[in-house]
Amino acid sequence: MEELSEMLPFMRISKSMIINLDKIRHISPALGGRFEALLDNDEKVIISRQYVPILKDKLGVNGNI
Repeated sequence: MEELSEMLPFMRISKSMIINLDKIRHISPALGGRFEALLDNDEKVIISRQYVPILKDKLGVNGNI
């Protein structure tokens, strides 16, 4: 199951939300170590600080976004 989830462009960004990484237009830092993502449909979503390191890894980003 883990191998399948690594191949798909979806990722959990909080306890209640999963997003399609291919639909992220822009990512910016937010308060408290969280990040905010602007999606292609102009919706803004908060990425919990728990999931920020996982997102950086999936996007291949080592430092700050």
